[in-house]
Amino acid sequence: MPQLMDEQTALVGKESPARPAPYAVNHAMARFWCEMVEDPNPIYFDEDYARSTWLEAPFAPPAMLFTWGMQPVWPEEVRHESMIARLSLPGCTTTLAVNATQEYLLPIRYGDILTVTNQIASIGEEKTTRLGTGHFVTTLDTFRNQHNEAAGRHSFTLFIYRPPLADTAAATSGRTTGGASRQPEAPATSRVETLPALSLPLTLRRAIQAVAGTRDYYPFHHDEQFARENGAEGIFFNTMFLQAFGGRCATDWFGNDAFLRRLEIAMRASNYVGRTLTVDAAVANVRQEDDRRLVDVEGTLLTEDGPTTGVKWVIEVQA
Repeated sequence: MPQLMDEQTALVGKESPARPAPYAVNHAMARFWCEMVEDPNPIYFDEDYARSTWLEAPFAPPAMLFTWGMQPVWPEEVRHESMIARLSLPGCTTTLAVNATQEYLLPIRYGDILTVTNQIASIGEEKTTRLGTGHFVTTLDTFRNQHNEAAGRHSFTLFIYRPPLADTAAATSGRTTGGASRQPEAPATSRVETLPALSLPLTLRRAIQAVAGTRDYYPFHHDEQFARENGAEGIFFNTMFLQAFGGRCATDWFGNDAFLRRLEIAMRASNYVGRTLTVDAAVANVRQEDDRRLVDVEGTLLTEDGPTTGVKWVIEVQA
């Protein structure tokens, strides 16, 4: 098993220089975001309504956090090198998100100018999965506003790997290296209150909306041939789309002025075009933390293929 080189392990814990987000926080991008998951919450755009709530003014959907830092694809000279780009794992040409955790520390207001720092939190030893051989790498992005206040944090665990040959990928698509079904068991939840199921059809048009709305142009999410050659069954929806749906669920369940504080997503299978995405969730706990009333929710995203994603929410509500 190849060992990580000293220059690779030396990157762990090092933080990049702060880089500016390419765009100020703006209504247009927030509307594209809400369109793709049909999020009707007026607090994001209705000035009078937002001012009547404890949140005092409109703000961008919290789950958009990572999208504000997505770099432009053109012109290339304005792009900033990430710590992942410096990692340089030999032969590992493909990246797949596994887990993502976001913490929302402040409402991000329209007009805010964000800066982002990035670091590699950990690099795992080489592993072989049904997709190929590579490393699990966890990154941490911290977002600050123009007042140098920490507005949010985004932790990503990625599998960076060498894909198998196309014929092998096709033969093993949908299976783990051990040959068992890749569908995960739904996580056990201590159900205080079962929440209403919400669903979205995963159409090709919605996949196109998701690429544009999240600014994630990775080929898995729009290029059928690339997806199949790299072990997937076809085009599937990205992590930020799932975060957007999770954000919509939070306020659909607990009201327009509920504020999402934390969202954890664990991808266990892909959400493919042509399926319907449904959430099955329940309140696990209601607690007081300082002056905040917090609701812990645990759930699962499912399609016709079975459970695909484990989700945990922490939502601040008014008593």
